Amino acid sequence: MNKTYGEENFGQTIWHFLPGIIKFLSVLGIGLVIFNLINISFAGSAIDSNLDQSSKTDTVLVRTYNPKIGNPDSKLKLVYFLDYQCPVCGANAETMTQLKSDYKDKVQFVYKHYPIKTAHVYAEPAAKAIQAATLQNKGFELGDIILARGGDGLSPAKFSEWAKELGLDMEKFESDRGSSLVNNEVILDQADYDGAEFPESTVSGESKPKGQVGGTPTTVLVKDGKIVDWWSGRPNIDTVKGKLDEYLK
Repeated sequence: MNKTYGEENFGQTIWHFLPGIIKFLSVLGIGLVIFNLINISFAGSAIDSNLDQSSKTDTVLVRTYNPKIGNPDSKLKLVYFLDYQCPVCGANAETMTQLKSDYKDKVQFVYKHYPIKTAHVYAEPAAKAIQAATLQNKGFELGDIILARGGDGLSPAKFSEWAKELGLDMEKFESDRGSSLVNNEVILDQADYDGAEFPESTVSGESKPKGQVGGTPTTVLVKDGKIVDWWSGRPNIDTVKGKLDEYLK
């Protein structure tokens, strides 16, 4: 069958124009790839910057953003996981205050968050408020107030009220506690607990494998970058002092 002029002309046009289309699409594709790479680079830089504090650890379980007090050069660190709405954590606050006073020159105390959200509705907001206060070097102070005045009276409004009492920059505080940085810090603390493997406790005889969730308060002793002991709950202060003295030798 003879081809009509129109059919032959259309086919020839497409045939001759096709290399141009291919070139155009190739250039367009390369441009889009470069554009996406630039965007990814900028986004990655923003994420890295935002998580810079959160992603670094000084030693096992201890992150740069965690509130710390005591001797930073000590080989023994007491890492304390707590929920600020937990009644046992509140009851243990006096013991922890005494320990920090008695061992401030010998041990570094590190506080980490483990809000039990299913039981305590204000535990996570409290953790974020404390991390926001930590960015203004007032994390321990706000945490002590929350533990002392907490109970059933906790609320985000109260956290703001107490932060104001401490003289914090309130605009920064409110911004920080709603930030992704602070949210990531609380999440990482929880992941540190759940992902850690604890040896047999010399206090309770229990062990904790990786991935097992726990309760609060939980105290972990880290010596020379290694977890050496741990316990949950509220042992008497003499038991804790005995353990600290043992691992300081």
